[in-house]
Amino acid sequence: MKSAKLQAALAKRREADQIKIQKSAAVERYYDQWSRITSRFDSWNSPQFYRQAEEAQKAREEAEKREVAAQERRERERARLQQEKDDFQQELKEKNRPKPKPIPTELLEGVRSRLNDVEEAKRRMDLEASLYTKWRMGYDRDAVILDSKNTHQAMAKLNWLDRQVEMTLQSEKERKENQEREIRLQEEARKHEEVLLEKSRMREQQIKELRSHQELHMKELKAREQEVNELKMYELRLRTKKEEFEKEAEQLYIYNDRRRDRIV
Repeated sequence: MKSAKLQAALAKRREADQIKIQKSAAVERYYDQWSRITSRFDSWNSPQFYRQAEEAQKAREEAEKREVAAQERRERERARLQQEKDDFQQELKEKNRPKPKPIPTELLEGVRSRLNDVEEAKRRMDLEASLYTKWRMGYDRDAVILDSKNTHQAMAKLNWLDRQVEMTLQSEKERKENQEREIRLQEEARKHEEVLLEKSRMREQQIKELRSHQELHMKELKAREQEVNELKMYELRLRTKKEEFEKEAEQLYIYNDRRRDRIV
């Protein structure tokens, strides 16, 4: 009877050892899985991850810029080759063109007239420069116009005034363009700030999830610790029973030896 109890106790001991080994393996697998999750989460939130993402974005932008520049160079080269081709064809036409006939008198008169027009335009430009100088020195604009001695001077002054109006309009156009550029810059800054806020919100959410996982992890650790303590207590009880069985077995052996001696 006692031998059967001893065998049953030993079987329970082996079963407890097997359960302990299985639970220890489960705990190790749990820690290993949690370590991999934490490492991956840390890699997603590390400065190196964001730096690598920014570097990749910059590399893509630079590649696009290089592609655009290469395309522009190809277009310029294509245009240059086309121009050279056109010039070569024009040169061939000039070489194959029959020799010119004597220049008619009417054509010479036309050339002389155009030269006179160019000279007159030069004088008008000189007059406009003089008007600009007087205007900068404080002369009254209306008085300068009324001081015209001939039609050419009057036209030159009017042209100069038109140019002043054109410069004013150009200045107003540049001012509007600067305002639009400033608005675009402000909009880009606002969008950049929104992106930063969104990244901050996502990081806070990730931190919150990590804390939640950590709390769950601590609860599971406490549960595992309690199971380990219970296993230790169970092991202690088994060891105590084993010692009791061993003592009983020893006493049984002594009793049998004494009985055998008496019989002999």
